[in-house]
Amino acid sequence: MQDDLNAVRATGTTNVVMVGAEQFANDASNWLANVPTDPAGQLAMSFHVYDFNDVCVTASCWSGELLPIAAKYPIISGEIGESDGAASFIDAYMDWADANGVSYLAWTWDTWGCGDAAVLISDYSGTACPGYGAGYQAHLAALTG
Repeated sequence: MQDDLNAVRATGTTNVVMVGAEQFANDASNWLANVPTDPAGQLAMSFHVYDFNDVCVTASCWSGELLPIAAKYPIISGEIGESDGAASFIDAYMDWADANGVSYLAWTWDTWGCGDAAVLISDYSGTACPGYGAGYQAHLAALTG
């Protein structure tokens, strides 16, 4: 990752660079030990979490693995989702993330069909899928007060 980051910085860019965890960005246990050095100081940790991930899917894991990283670097959960078309798992993660200053984006903003998948919208007008999409939408709306 250091070579990749060096190549990006050699172009003169100073943008934020997201560096993912292992295991499809879900295992953050070794991230701090292997984090590259960013001369621009614009590094963020990238974390993905789904209910079907094999590694870090509980609040105790998130606290144990992510909070030490969050103390030093911003964390962007570039993908969150669940396989059952509901929102109970992402609700728990978003509540944890909100309480701990961790950012998140839901997967996916596409019209692949609502139901047993992590699909947010049923059409490109933005109609939320019942369950998963509606849960994400309601959570974001509640944050705006």
